[in-house]
Amino acid sequence: MIVMEEKFALPSRSFNYLLALPDAHNQDSVEEWPLILFLHGINRRGDDISLIRDYGLCTRLQQENELPFLLLAPQCPGHSSWTDELEPIMLLLHDILERYNVDRKRVYLTGFSMGGHAAWYYAAHKPGLFAAVSPISGWFNPDQAELLKDVPIWAFHGDSDDVVPFERTHEMIEALKEHNPQVRFTPISGEGHRIMHHAYDQEEWIEWLLSHKHED
Repeated sequence: MIVMEEKFALPSRSFNYLLALPDAHNQDSVEEWPLILFLHGINRRGDDISLIRDYGLCTRLQQENELPFLLLAPQCPGHSSWTDELEPIMLLLHDILERYNVDRKRVYLTGFSMGGHAAWYYAAHKPGLFAAVSPISGWFNPDQAELLKDVPIWAFHGDSDDVVPFERTHEMIEALKEHNPQVRFTPISGEGHRIMHHAYDQEEWIEWLLSHKHED
C-alpha cells in the first residue's frame, strides 16, 4: 500500500488530505480501482494530518499491507465543517479521479459524526456521484429523505450515543423506508458515539460497499 500525505491548494487557501493507493495501482496502468471517500469527525479538524493517520477507516492502513481500493481522507480545516466544504471537497475528488485510475462507477462515501452528517448531506446534494454511502453516528433532515431515494445506504448508530442522539439516524431510516428499498441500518446496542470499528473493521462492510456499482 502506498500512502501519501498531500496538500490540496485552492486560490484562497489549502487543506490536507491522505491518499492510499494499492501497490498494484502503479503496476497496472489499465485496471480501474474503486475509491472510498472518508470524512472524519469534528475533533480531527485543523492542519495536522497526523490526527487522521490512524483514525477511523484510515486505521486499516496500519493493519493491512494491501486494500482493494483507493482511500481518500481529507482533513477539514479548523473552525469549518464538512457541509461548508462541499465544493472544495468535490474539487479535490474530481482532481483525484482525473489523475488516478479510478472506476467512476465505484466511488463510495462514508463518514463519522460530523462526517456522518456530511455523508448524508453530500449524497443528497450530489446525486449520481456515489455508488453507495455509509453514515456512522450522523444525522440529516428526514424531510429531505426523498433526495436519497436512489443510493444504497448502510447506516450505523449506537443506541446509547450521548453526542448525536440515536434517534437522528433512526428518524432518517424511517423516513427512507417509503423512498428507498436499498437501505440497511445497524443499531449498536449499549454503545455510545464512537462506533466506527463496528463498520470499518468488518469485512462484510467492505464487501457490501464494493459490491455496488452504477449502471451504464
